[in-house]
Amino acid sequence: MKRLSMLRAWQAAVSLACLVVLFLWQAEFRHRMAATERGTQGSLGLAFEHSAETAVGRASHQLRVQAVDTGSTAAGAVASGALLRFDRPFDPWRRYAPGEAVDVALMRAGAAPVPLTLRAAAVPVPRADAADSLARLLLALPAVVFCLVLAFKGGRQDAHRSLSLCFLAMSLNVFVSFNYLPAGLLLSFGKLANLATYPLTWYLCVRFTLRYQCYLATPSRLWITGAFPAYRVLAFACSAYALWFGCGFEAPGLGLLTLAVAGGGLVLSAASLAEGGRQSSGQLRQRHRWLLLSIMAGAVPGMAATLPGLDAAGPFGLRLAVFSCYAGLLLMYAGLAYGVLRHRVFNFQFAFGRAVVYSIVSTLLVCCIGLAEWLAAPLLNDPQSMVRRLGIASAAVALLTYLAFHLLHHKLEHAIEKLLFRQWHEKEQALREFIRRAAHITTPDRLLAAFAAALDDFTSCAGAAIYLPAPDGSLRQSACTLPGAPAGFTAEQSRHGANRGQGLPGILPGQLVMPMSHRGRLDGLVIVGARIDAESYRPDECEAIAFAAQQVGLDLDALRLDQLERDLAVLEREAAQHEVAWRLLAGRRAGVRSVVTTAGHG
Repeated sequence: MKRLSMLRAWQAAVSLACLVVLFLWQAEFRHRMAATERGTQGSLGLAFEHSAETAVGRASHQLRVQAVDTGSTAAGAVASGALLRFDRPFDPWRRYAPGEAVDVALMRAGAAPVPLTLRAAAVPVPRADAADSLARLLLALPAVVFCLVLAFKGGRQDAHRSLSLCFLAMSLNVFVSFNYLPAGLLLSFGKLANLATYPLTWYLCVRFTLRYQCYLATPSRLWITGAFPAYRVLAFACSAYALWFGCGFEAPGLGLLTLAVAGGGLVLSAASLAEGGRQSSGQLRQRHRWLLLSIMAGAVPGMAATLPGLDAAGPFGLRLAVFSCYAGLLLMYAGLAYGVLRHRVFNFQFAFGRAVVYSIVSTLLVCCIGLAEWLAAPLLNDPQSMVRRLGIASAAVALLTYLAFHLLHHKLEHAIEKLLFRQWHEKEQALREFIRRAAHITTPDRLLAAFAAALDDFTSCAGAAIYLPAPDGSLRQSACTLPGAPAGFTAEQSRHGANRGQGLPGILPGQLVMPMSHRGRLDGLVIVGARIDAESYRPDECEAIAFAAQQVGLDLDALRLDQLERDLAVLEREAAQHEVAWRLLAGRRAGVRSVVTTAGHG
C-alpha cells in the first residue's frame, strides 16, 4: 500500500511538472505568434561568435562581437572583436521587441566596464528563426506526451521512470537557444530549468539503459555499472555548475564539463545497450537495437550541430546542422517510445530485406517509365503525327504504362526476392509443400511426426513440440524434437496461456507458441524453439509457422472425422448384426412357444 501511494505521488509530481512545461510552452508560443503576425522583431544589429547561440555549455557571459550592422545603435560604440556583457544573463538568447532598450557593458582590458544602452531596431522575422522556434515548440509536445504515458503505464519500473523523467527534461529544449519571451520570471525559470536538466538528461538516459533488464554480471557489465556512480557525481556537479552560470556568474570549464557529461553519457548508454543486446535474444535483442539506434539518432546530430562547418542552409530556412538535430531528436523520441511501449518490434533483417526489394523494384519501374517516355517522344513531339492529331497519344502512353506496371510489379518483386533471399524462400516453399502433402497422411501420429520434422527443417533444427488435448482438458505432448520442452500443461494453463505463450511454464524467451484452433476451440499448441542465432523470428516466418499450425490442426480434425466415420460404420455393422441375431433369437423363441402350445393341447 505504501509503495502504491508513493507511485501515485510520483505520478502526480510528474503531471504537475508537465503542466508547468506546458504553461511555459504556451507563453513562448503566444509571444512567437505575436512576432510572426507583426512580421518584425527587435535586433541589436550585432553578430556574436558561433558558440554564443545557446546558453548550454557556455562558460562566460562575455560575448565577442564578430560584426556590427551600420544602422545599429551600437555602431559608434562597439567594434568587431569587442567583448560585451549583458546586464540580464539571458538577454543574449532572446528576441527583443522593436524599440526595446537593452543594457550591456563594454568590457575593456585593465579598465572598468563601460555601460551602454542599446535600442533594438525592427527587422523582418528571418525564416530561419521562425522555423527554428516552431521546430522546438513542436518537439516539446511529443516529449511531454511520452513522459506522461511512461509515467502512468510503466511507472512501477525504475527504468521506465528514468525514461519518463528523461523525456520531461528533453521537453525543456524549447529554451535551448533563443526565445521570444520577454525578460522576466518565465524566461529565467525556463532557461535555468533547461541549463540544469541538460546534464541530467544524459544521466537519466544512462540510468534507463542500466536498469532496462536484469543482466548477467559480465566483465563489461561490471565495468559499466562501476563507472556509473562517478558519472552520477559528474552529471549532478555539471547541473549545479550550470545553475551557477545561469545566475549570472562566470563558470570556467563549464563547456568542457558539459561535453564530458554528454560524451560520457552517450558512451555509457551505447555500451550498456550493446552489451545487453549481446546477452539477450529474440524480441529483447531487437528492442536493444531499437533503443541503441534511437539514442544514436538523437545524440550524433545534436553533437554535430556544434561544428561550424555545418552551417549550410537546409529545408524551411533552417541551417543544416539545426535541421539534422531536430530531425534526430524526433526520431529518438519515436524510437524510444516505440521500443519501450510496443509489445512487439519489427525485425531488422525483415525491414532491411523489404527496403532492398522495394528500392530495386521502384528503380526498375522508374526506368521502365523513362523508357516508355523516350519511346513515345517522337509521337508526342511530331506535329504531323496522326496519333498526336487524334489527341490519344498521352492517354495511350498512360494506359500502357499503367498496364505494364500492373503486370511487372508482382513478377519483379517475386523475382528479386527469390534472387536476394533464396534461402528464405526455399524454406518457406518446403514448409508449404509439406502442408499440401499433409492432407494425404492418414494417421495422426505420422502427421504430427512429419510436422515436427518440417518445422525443424524450416527453423534450421531449432526444435518443435506439439501438444494435443487430453480427455481431462489438459494438453499432453504428442510429438517433440525440442529439448527441455514441458511434458504437458494443465487445463487452466492451456486456457489462459494459448496466446503466444503467456502464462505457460517452461516457455523460454525467443520461443514461439502457436495455437491450433478452429471456431474458437483450442485443438492443440505448437511450440517452436528459439533460433540458433538468438535472433527473433521474422514476421514472415511467424506467419508461415502460424499458417502451418492452423492447417495441420484442420488436417487433424479431418482425421478425427474420418476415424469417427469409421467407428460409426463399425457400430452400424455391429448394430445390424445384433438386429439380425435378435430376429433369429425371436424366431426361435416363437417356434419353441408354438411347439409347447401344441403339446399342451394334445
